[in-house]
Amino acid sequence: MAIYQRHELTKIVLDYYRDLGIDLIIAGSEGVISQEVAKGFKYIEVANSPLTYKNNAMLKEVQKYEHDAVVLLGSDDFICPNTVEFYKHLQTDKVFGFSDIYFYSTEHKQLGYLELDKHFGAGRFFPKSVLEKCNYKAWQRQLDRGCDTETERYFKTLGIEFERISIKKNNLFLIDIKHDYNISSKNIIFACKKENFNIMAKKVGKQTANKVEQLTFTPKAVLNGYVRVICNDKNESLKGRTLLLPEEKANLIVAKGWGVYEG
Repeated sequence: MAIYQRHELTKIVLDYYRDLGIDLIIAGSEGVISQEVAKGFKYIEVANSPLTYKNNAMLKEVQKYEHDAVVLLGSDDFICPNTVEFYKHLQTDKVFGFSDIYFYSTEHKQLGYLELDKHFGAGRFFPKSVLEKCNYKAWQRQLDRGCDTETERYFKTLGIEFERISIKKNNLFLIDIKHDYNISSKNIIFACKKENFNIMAKKVGKQTANKVEQLTFTPKAVLNGYVRVICNDKNESLKGRTLLLPEEKANLIVAKGWGVYEG
C-alpha cells in the first residue's frame, strides 16, 4: 500500500486493516510522518513520484517474505472480511480483479456504486506465478497517472491474462474513498448510482464507516505549484499568518495541524 498525505483517512484505513490482522507492506514518502502513520506494518521509504516506481518498489519488497499472492490496495481503499477470505481461497494464474466498485465522497457525503466493462486497479490480486513471470515489476513506464492501464499494457506483452468478476453479485465489497488528494477524479461520484450509506457500515463496520463519514473535505487551491495556508495558533512562529508556499511545504504544515488550506 502506497501512502501519501491524507493522513487522517490513511490512519482510519490502516487501523481497519490492523484489526483484521492483514499483513501490509507500506511505501511512504514523507519520512517520519509516514513512518508514524504506518507503525506496526512493514515499511519502506520511496519517492512518491513516479508512482509506478513506488508501486514496483513494494512488489520488490514482497520478495523478502513468504507469500502466495499480493493484493494491491490504496490508502483510500477498504475491502470487507468476506473479500479477504475470498482472496485466501482464490486459485488462479491470472491477474484477478473486479468489474465494479463503490465510491464514497467525503465532500458530498454520498455513497455510489459503479459497474464498468473494465478491470478496476483497486483490489487487484497478483498470484505468485504472475509476480515471478514479471520479475516483481508490474509497471514498465514511469507514470503518476494511468497506472492501472499501464499494467494491462505491459502484462499483455508478457502474455499475462486478466480476469474479473462482480463484487455485488458475489457478496464481496471494495470501496474507494474520494477525499482531499486522489489520483483519479473525485467527481467520479456523479457517474455512480446512489446507494444507502448503511451498505458501507454493514460491510466494514459502523465504527469505521462513521469515522469516514465524519472526515472533513478540505479544498486545496493549487496555483503554479503553490498553495495558500492559513495558520492557527498551534505554532508560535506561524501564528495568525497566511502563507503562500510550495505545495509540499504547505502539505507538511497542514499535516502537523498548524494550519488549513485556503479554499
